[in-house]
Amino acid sequence: MGLRTGAIILYLSKNFNLLQYDRLLTEIAATGVELKVVEWVKEFVLGRSQRNRADRQMSEEFRVN
Repeated sequence: MGLRTGAIILYLSKNFNLLQYDRLLTEIAATGVELKVVEWVKEFVLGRSQRNRADRQMSEEFRVN
């Protein structure tokens, strides 16, 4: 039985927010990975939220557009 292994590496920096997500998802899908992998990446890049911490204070969670 042959197994395939692959990696999708997303560099998380300020430039990450400049990506064209539809293009990214199209290119990932074109590699032939399973649809559930494409869906996972889609949920990650389109459904992100974050919180900020300063000293011991934590902000409310907010969606990243």
